[in-house]
Amino acid sequence: MSSKKLFFVFLSLALVGGVLTGCGKNSCGSGNSCGSGKTQKPLPPLDEKRIAADEAKGIKFSADKRTLIRYNTKLEDREYVIPTGVTTIGDGAFEYCYKLQSVTIPEGVTVIGKEAFGNCDFEHVTIPSSVTAIGERAFGKCEKLKRVTIPAGVETIGDAAFSIMLGKLEVSPENPNFYLDASGALIDRKNKKMLYYPPEVSGAYTIPPGVKTIGKMAFCCCYLTSVTIPASVTAIGDYAFSGCKGLSITIPASVTTIGESAFYRCKAIKAAPGNPVLYSDASGALIDRKRKKLLYCPRDFSGAYTIPDGVTTIGERAFYGCEKLTGVTFSNGVTTIGELAFQRCITLTSVTIPSSVKNIGEGAFSNCEMLTSVTISDGVTTIGKDAFYGCRALTNVTIPASVKTIGERAFSGCPCEGSVKKQFPNYQESRRFDK
Repeated sequence: MSSKKLFFVFLSLALVGGVLTGCGKNSCGSGNSCGSGKTQKPLPPLDEKRIAADEAKGIKFSADKRTLIRYNTKLEDREYVIPTGVTTIGDGAFEYCYKLQSVTIPEGVTVIGKEAFGNCDFEHVTIPSSVTAIGERAFGKCEKLKRVTIPAGVETIGDAAFSIMLGKLEVSPENPNFYLDASGALIDRKNKKMLYYPPEVSGAYTIPPGVKTIGKMAFCCCYLTSVTIPASVTAIGDYAFSGCKGLSITIPASVTTIGESAFYRCKAIKAAPGNPVLYSDASGALIDRKRKKLLYCPRDFSGAYTIPDGVTTIGERAFYGCEKLTGVTFSNGVTTIGELAFQRCITLTSVTIPSSVKNIGEGAFSNCEMLTSVTISDGVTTIGKDAFYGCRALTNVTIPASVKTIGERAFSGCPCEGSVKKQFPNYQESRRFDK
């Protein structure tokens, strides 16, 4: 369960007032309208006296006082009641407000912005029936949240709005825009989008026909062993299946767009024959033809791997945790090695990075514990933050004159760090060095 604390949650009840119990930037304007085309209700009267008192405490509101922009995290209060008349809770308004144990949302609030209550400790939340829009990651990492009910009036829900630690998600039966299927998965009817799958449900799952998009983090850290994706699906979002360690998937020919780290830590992913954009090579690696990008290598791959000709980018976390990867040969067309691309490849012993590569991403080879030798060819200009962090056996590294930027901690924890400092006297372990 601890690995699941990386992600997000949400809860709402169609009641007159809203209370978030136990925790703690602008999305749809002032909250009067979210583009539904419906006749708008009159704005609730402003409690100007309360708002003035809150502003004196350092709580920020918009000029028209309809948007609560940011709560003052320095306040010691354990409870807070949002003033009447506020219609929008702005993006990140209560993010990291750990001291608050209860926030009351009044009737009249229509918009809860992106990350509005991110990283809070609420156990319960009541969202008033006036709410129509809930932003991306609105309750992200609210790990103690036990129950969420989506009211009938909610029209839009952003990706990853709900923590993967959420106890129970419900949808008002009167809501025409969202529904839960038999497995408890949340689906957006209007946009034909899969938003959330309850991670504790194990076994096999078939996505309902008609779904076109699998949203960001929709299946994050689930216990599923297989997912059947229908031919209606065309796009899979960032981190959609990340952390699903036992999961095997065949991607149908209809899918042409895949986000970053979509299959991070999955067991096996392959593209179905006939896909015009994606293909799986003989080793089981997943490659995007259109973007010339290697997206994923199976965690159980064993031996040395040669990057196929035509690939220019190694995707974020593409080889993460490939513990049996002993070597990698880059084709001369590779220009970018993405963030964390080879992190924790613990049997990788040596790497030669060709001159075609310009950027070595943040954490790209971090924690490769048996890596002893790295040759960086002339042409590389940037070594990202933490690029070789924690490579405890790395004694030999060749850095060419073409390198202009070395990110902070790039060689932290490496025996070779002393030689790097000699070559680049201004290099600092704790901050970036620009030549």
